Amino acid sequence: MAVGGTEYSGTVYYSGQFVNLAEAWNGHSLSVVKSLNIGPSVALTSVSCVSQSSCFVFGETANGLTVFANWRRASGPKWSSLPRGVNGLSEALSCPTAAFCAAVGSRIGKTLVEFWSRGAWSIVPSPNRGPSRYWDVLNGVSCASPRFCVAVGSYGLASEHRLSLERTLVEMWNGARWSVMPVPNGAPPLDFDILNSVSCYSPTFCIAVGSYQNYGGGIERTLVEHWNGRAWSTKRSPNRGGVYYAGDELNAVSCSSPNQCVAVGDYQTVSGFQFLRTLVESWKGTDWTLDASPSWGPTSYASLDSVSCATPDSCMAVGLVRTGGLSQPFETLMETERT
Repeated sequence: MAVGGTEYSGTVYYSGQFVNLAEAWNGHSLSVVKSLNIGPSVALTSVSCVSQSSCFVFGETANGLTVFANWRRASGPKWSSLPRGVNGLSEALSCPTAAFCAAVGSRIGKTLVEFWSRGAWSIVPSPNRGPSRYWDVLNGVSCASPRFCVAVGSYGLASEHRLSLERTLVEMWNGARWSVMPVPNGAPPLDFDILNSVSCYSPTFCIAVGSYQNYGGGIERTLVEHWNGRAWSTKRSPNRGGVYYAGDELNAVSCSSPNQCVAVGDYQTVSGFQFLRTLVESWKGTDWTLDASPSWGPTSYASLDSVSCATPDSCMAVGLVRTGGLSQPFETLMETERT
């Protein structure tokens, strides 16, 4: 299952009416899941499937409400809204079982963690790394079980003298409480480091991915962190970009075993974001290597935002692509890897 949104009304792009979009893969093709369309001005932000016939879906309404559904293939979704007391910007969702889910994001500039347990959502206290004037945000979460979850993101400081200062943020759930974990950064102090996604195969193996960049317009580079059950360490990861102001970023990662992970994102070939290429890297137990990804032409904009690997030899990545100039609409992008 892949979720997002669209402004395509059926005949006109950029119709001004944003509606959610969900697509399901049946092993042969993708199809739109019409039962998950709950009207305009709703963006589906994340999905986690506990089986081939049951998924949890999160979304945000235009007026700031968080909505969720437990989608079942046989009966369709049952939508409901979270109480206002537990609303916030939810970026990622992980459901290791049908009875437990963790959603992470931010609320008023601080970390937000919500648990689905015993048929209801509730906020779970989570720490913040920065002082009160800093902001802390969680971008990704992965739960190997209800007793072990890892959430990743960044914390930073915005001021009139610099755009921001970002450092990596990693928090771990041990079944009783969340705690901040020490984690390396790719760039020197006072620069930009961010983690976008994490995948935990077990309590002794997790991979987190993102990017780092030197302050002042330096080149952005991929960032990969590895958890071995005792400590986090930075793993060397390849890059495709290389010219000044261009860069590489990993947006998502999925590990089907400790010896098989795939990370996806994008890289720039020139200054500016008008030209992006898809970026795919894989881990086979020793090193990260670049994988071939389809090309969409010299003037295309293509990015992969999420990936899921069901087995070591089968992965699906999704994102968006624009094959023409700036006036052309974006379209959904799906790439599969079978080895």
